[in-house]
Amino acid sequence: MARVTLPGRVETIGDSFLKFAITAYLYCAQPIVHEGKLSHLRSKQVSNLNLYRLGRNKRLGARMIASKFEPHDNWLPPCHKPPATRDVSSTVSTILNPN
Repeated sequence: MARVTLPGRVETIGDSFLKFAITAYLYCAQPIVHEGKLSHLRSKQVSNLNLYRLGRNKRLGARMIASKFEPHDNWLPPCHKPPATRDVSSTVSTILNPN
């Protein structure tokens, strides 16, 4: 059996929730539309092209991280801050001038 990574599982849940939310919205907003038409409308809403356009219009690209997920290297839990790093020049001056 293939091993599934956590990000892949979370993506699947997110995709499923998005499809459910759009389906529920369309069902309530279009009560007399045939189910086949509702399915087509949902497909258009959740298509990669439409999601790309929506993200571009909201300028989400600048807020996205486009790097490989490495939990030990580039991830912190919510509400945590990375450890403070000292400036090299201040460290060197502290060593050279301890007063």
